Amino acid sequence: MLLQVAAAAFMAVSVPDGLGKNSVWFALSYVVIRTILVIEYLRTGTQVPAVHQLTKRYSIGFSISAGIWFVSVFVPPPARFILWIVGLVIDVCTPFHLGSCEWNCPAQLDCIFYNICRTGVRYGIQLLVGIL
Repeated sequence: MLLQVAAAAFMAVSVPDGLGKNSVWFALSYVVIRTILVIEYLRTGTQVPAVHQLTKRYSIGFSISAGIWFVSVFVPPPARFILWIVGLVIDVCTPFHLGSCEWNCPAQLDCIFYNICRTGVRYGIQLLVGIL
């Protein structure tokens, strides 16, 4: 978790010229953050068998996105930003890929599962908090 914070701080430092000479560092910071997130999902899936399928699907989606961001480091800037958009679309669509709102899960774990029906509301709240 602390490594994610350090990578986010490094990403913030590279924002002023994030579309210029710092775009490689910006992308690498994002890759580090997403890779740590995937490792956390995989650990959770092995320690809590009831959520294994869910964490496996998240891990696959976020790994593909992180891979695209990593490949973007080796691509010149105009195409790099297109790869960033593709990676972000995969990140945003990963929760929607999980299925319907009627996802079967054990009753005792119902409160910790990500409710796909509320995804739009959560993105909206994050947007409002970011604006404020």
